[in-house]
Amino acid sequence: MSVLGFQSETHPFLKVSPLAIQYLFLLYLKFQRAHFFQVSLYLVRLQILELLLIAFVSCVDDSDLYDNREFWIGSWTCSEIEGDFAPQTYPVEIVERVVLTEVGIKGLYNQGLSFTVIAEISGDNLVIPTQIVDDIQIAGSGSLVEEEVTLYFDADDGSSVDKVKASLVR
Repeated sequence: MSVLGFQSETHPFLKVSPLAIQYLFLLYLKFQRAHFFQVSLYLVRLQILELLLIAFVSCVDDSDLYDNREFWIGSWTCSEIEGDFAPQTYPVEIVERVVLTEVGIKGLYNQGLSFTVIAEISGDNLVIPTQIVDDIQIAGSGSLVEEEVTLYFDADDGSSVDKVKASLVR
């Protein structure tokens, strides 16, 4: 019997010529090489993806993942040291917001507890982005040292800008 036109003499059981065996072996090697390169390319792409993911994950600021509002939340007594109405003292309530980096400051500028200013927290620092609450434009910043917040903010009711320095204590 002949396979591929050759009579087998070395493999009588298989009845396949040595040339056919070499041809099949070369096809097998070619397949393995192509498969090897495909697998290698896949693994290289996977490693690049892993490195990119590690780079992106490692770029996340861990302080953003920690809710440190607990140091800010609660009842405070605000004492204005400088400003058009200083000196004056009034209660202020700092409350949580949905966003982990935000709090609400109720009662600031002695406007009553329904007057809520949104502030952004980052560690021991607080920023009041420019916003309008009850027709008063307000913006400022502050810092927490131990149990005291020193706060600087501008309040503009449309007639003048009041530059306030205040101290919040528990």
